[in-house]
Amino acid sequence: MAARWSWSGPEGRARWAVRALCLGVLLGAAVPAGAATVLSRDVRLQVAADGAVTERLALKVRLDEAGDLASWSPYPIVLDTNRTLVNASGQAIRPDGTRVILGADDLETVAGAGGAGILHSSAELRLLRFPPLPAGTELAIAYEVHEEPWFASGAISLVGEEPVDRLEVRIETPPGSAARAGLRWRIDGPADTARDAGDDSASGRESGDQSGIESQGESGEEGSAADGIHVEETEAGLVLRGTNLPGGDGKTVLRYAWGPVRTWQDVARWYADLTRDVPRGGDGLEAVAREATAGLDSPRARTEALLDRVRHDIRYVAVEVGVGGYRPSAPAEVLGRRWGDCKDKAFLLIDLLGAAGIEAYPVLVLLDRERRIDDRFPGPEQFNHLIVAVPEDAVGARPGDVTADGYLFLDPTQERGGLTWIHPALQGQRALVAGGAHPGLVTLPVLSEREVKELTVRLTVGDAGGAAGEAVLRLSGHGAWRLAEGTESATPERLSEVSRRLLGALLTGADVGDPRWREGEVNGLPLVELTAPVRFDRLVEGRTVESIALRGPVAFPDPADLDSVDEPLSVEPVRWNVTWQIALPPGRCPLDGREVVVENPVGSFHQAVTSEGDLAAGWSVRVTRQAEVAVRWIEPGDAAAARELSLAERRTLRRRLRLRCLAGEEP
Repeated sequence: MAARWSWSGPEGRARWAVRALCLGVLLGAAVPAGAATVLSRDVRLQVAADGAVTERLALKVRLDEAGDLASWSPYPIVLDTNRTLVNASGQAIRPDGTRVILGADDLETVAGAGGAGILHSSAELRLLRFPPLPAGTELAIAYEVHEEPWFASGAISLVGEEPVDRLEVRIETPPGSAARAGLRWRIDGPADTARDAGDDSASGRESGDQSGIESQGESGEEGSAADGIHVEETEAGLVLRGTNLPGGDGKTVLRYAWGPVRTWQDVARWYADLTRDVPRGGDGLEAVAREATAGLDSPRARTEALLDRVRHDIRYVAVEVGVGGYRPSAPAEVLGRRWGDCKDKAFLLIDLLGAAGIEAYPVLVLLDRERRIDDRFPGPEQFNHLIVAVPEDAVGARPGDVTADGYLFLDPTQERGGLTWIHPALQGQRALVAGGAHPGLVTLPVLSEREVKELTVRLTVGDAGGAAGEAVLRLSGHGAWRLAEGTESATPERLSEVSRRLLGALLTGADVGDPRWREGEVNGLPLVELTAPVRFDRLVEGRTVESIALRGPVAFPDPADLDSVDEPLSVEPVRWNVTWQIALPPGRCPLDGREVVVENPVGSFHQAVTSEGDLAAGWSVRVTRQAEVAVRWIEPGDAAAARELSLAERRTLRRRLRLRCLAGEEP
């Protein structure tokens, strides 16, 4: 089922403006962010013998604060080419008992996904709009939608931001049908349990912390009556009930599927079949490929040239949900109009590479910094982005390129960087190569060694303890990309302000002057460099024993966040290199600091202090710190290792470095 993703309570994670991602998988439609309470949420999905699905929702919400209404009205119902609204209703009961019943004029139709930059879409929103209502009002919303699914799977987020008093989800399949026999489900999140077709052992708890979830197998025995989520398999299908659920972040998800059990190879074949009738190639593409690669002999050089052409000549525009979110436009059409979404740009690049004699395949992937797919439950609705894979031996890949499992990966929507970098939200993700001799899942590489942030501070300390000098911040990879994107159209004054604030946040207590800015690419990596004068009114402090506090950036999560990790914790791969070069005046002793070294599978932290000179001429002190987060997710089993690194980093940053004399010498 393409693009089936329903969110709990409020049906998504932005207000009413639907976030239509590149492949059109709706990660939500309206997530209120107030203090409202979901009194009840009932979802019923009925699968017909022909595979059609009827979706019914009944929702009751109490507005606890005056501002809650803005988060719930208008309330969106997401439709597209294969989702049709049968009926919808809404009413409100004020605290005094009076009712407001919505009529036909309160149901508004909005074409398109409502996001900035979207030119057209197969999506359509029906918006239930309530009038002004006071706190204490209860809203009741109901609708029925008929869907012709494109793939027999889906997902429902069970807990949104608001607490839920009562939740019920029913999935019903026809008696005696293949859908009934193949019904399977899994709950992802802090508590993780599953039921896979034909596997009775999966109906109970799996390994790990399953707090808050009771699972029932085919015996139909009642689960615990405690608050939380309880699942029962019935003769009709599946019933999930929840009571007194605290607000969350949308990570507890019910995945379900029916019919024959599918593998990831089946999903890859489904996508290949879905896109097979898209018109491909053409004289125009061949002409562009010849022109863009003229004089380039190596496959690598031709690949770089064509990737650059698609990235910069074809404007990225997010379009379409439903099947339109999965099926690209004809590459010749995209080339002619000079704009397209991720799948359009990906298929255009694939055809241009093919015209240049280089084989390439589409790759479905989740572009997300917080979530990752559940690779135990195959289904296309888990993806929201499309990139390109080229066999390494076909392009002459080099060490340092974005490679894994024999493929070089290219993102034609990424306007900065070369063959050596992809956005961190893609790094470490499981991706589905939907082509070639061996379609299936691969894991994209984690590139912490290319996500480098370097801060170098050169200071000269005066007799009174103040210091002045220069700071250089050099960012490569995502840090450079984010800063360059965010300031692309900034005025010189705004650019200076942003730069000073950034350096000021890294150098606590420093007065930062006007910075110099440099931007570009080095070895295929985005690069930004800021250089600015800095001054500390009082760097050296203390009467009996003088010391210096050298604060700086932190790379690892707070230790408190790592005390009890019961689900993977997303982090950003990064390598921080911080260097302090401090010239002390004559008569002052050198810094005394012990070396700190911590290394484990999550990353590393290292500090070293060296000094050169003497009391008469003055000491030159060098303090270096290196912190590397080498993973994309901290697994529960790695929480202790991550906490060790976090504690070492924070303790070192808090510790003041004392100025002490060498044995036998006096200042």
